[in-house]
Amino acid sequence: MNSLLLEARGLSKSYGSRGLRDRRTSTHAVDGVSLSLQTGTAHGLVGESGSGKSTLVRLLLALERPDRGSVRFDGIEISVLPAARLRPLRRRFQAVFQDPYASLNPHLKVGTIVAEPLAAHGISHGDGRRETVLQLLATVGLPATAAARRPDAFSGGERQRIAIARALATRPDLVVMDEPLSALDLPAQVRLIELLLRLRAERNLTLLIVAHDLAVVRSLCDTVSVMYAGRVVEEGPVEQVLGSPLHPFTAELLAAEPVADPNARPPRVATGPQTGVWPPGVCRFLPRCPLASDVCRREPDLVNSALDHRVACWHPG
Repeated sequence: MNSLLLEARGLSKSYGSRGLRDRRTSTHAVDGVSLSLQTGTAHGLVGESGSGKSTLVRLLLALERPDRGSVRFDGIEISVLPAARLRPLRRRFQAVFQDPYASLNPHLKVGTIVAEPLAAHGISHGDGRRETVLQLLATVGLPATAAARRPDAFSGGERQRIAIARALATRPDLVVMDEPLSALDLPAQVRLIELLLRLRAERNLTLLIVAHDLAVVRSLCDTVSVMYAGRVVEEGPVEQVLGSPLHPFTAELLAAEPVADPNARPPRVATGPQTGVWPPGVCRFLPRCPLASDVCRREPDLVNSALDHRVACWHPG
């Protein structure tokens, strides 16, 4: 049995803003989200833009503090730790971001970039650090000569490999990847998927993959959570959630997925207008859902519909 590595319970985060007539309003980016990751597993997080995925990731990585709820990493509640006590733990969880060029300093050589976490955490020195950098580059399939070049000398796929090498430098237990393949062409995506599968097997890595592309989630993940308007509306094993979706929004995501044969595309389910505005206390998918009834004027809880398959819907399936 795998041990519990990351556990989030009831996370909520709102951001205030001033609108017309200087009225202060709040946007609920994340609203009561819970998530658990077992050591050595890969979990997908999917949803449309604005669903709260990026805010949730920042809360999980303790880059922001939640308004409510908690995050525990290996049994330690990191959501309340001061920076000085959190710093030693940060080497155990790392992130790889969507745009590898934006996340890599264009003025530094690759060897320096990959060595940054080693320097920040005081891991190895001198020749030992240089040897570690070369080993990391080899791990992600890059030659030793890459260390002396700058990021603009590499393709998008190669730059993402550099970002992965940097993330692996501290030998983390958890790597969070925010849209890691979206900027890459198909061959580069395939190579990176193969790399991630190999690294996960060799290092017993735990992965959290944030993605729009459901094919990436199918290829890399064991389980998946579907977010809509700040909440998880469906979660469970990938083959169940993406094979037999129970929430109409999940079905809508699948219907929008590119397919080789348009005639094989599943029918579109949610045909209502797309909006992020909903009355309080009602199902927030109500404005878009053709299955809505009077009972949907109460917000459903995320409950078990089948073994390990949970859904927040009054009309599942």
